[in-house]
Amino acid sequence: LPGAATGIVFGTSGEFGGAADTNKVIALDNSCNLAWSATLNGTTSSSPALANVGNGRLDVIEGTVNGGGAGGSVYALNGQTGAVLWSTAVSGAVYGGVATVDLGTGYQDVIVPTTDGVNILDGKSGAIVQTILSGYGFQNVPLVTNDPGGKLGITLAGYQRDTSYVWHYAVASNG
Repeated sequence: LPGAATGIVFGTSGEFGGAADTNKVIALDNSCNLAWSATLNGTTSSSPALANVGNGRLDVIEGTVNGGGAGGSVYALNGQTGAVLWSTAVSGAVYGGVATVDLGTGYQDVIVPTTDGVNILDGKSGAIVQTILSGYGFQNVPLVTNDPGGKLGITLAGYQRDTSYVWHYAVASNG
């Protein structure tokens, strides 16, 4: 938050569509006073992530669900002011929270589970670097782990029609 203060950041969901705070991300200071709020292009029911996306401070990363679940976007918001650093349309709606991890760039990149695959975004620019598992749906947060042998692991749980799947990738050296 402003002045490097601590606080909490949350989305407002879509339970009360059309309410004054629909489609917002809200930041409160540790006395529950409003620090800032930002209106995004869809419901913000997933948990935001805090990440250094290349500027040396923690910013807020939030996914959205647009138009009844037809699509989604991901936003990087300045953690101090709520200003949009970047926004990117992704391959599906973002019901699960995003995960962040340094994939060798020196800053946090963003792993985005959607209802149509998983998008990997460059944390600094928001550009889609890769989309994997198109045609499968994801509604949870990816699990990022340190795997044996110094590898970085990413575990994804998803579905296609009425069948559930789990994938695990060892994607990069961790060290």
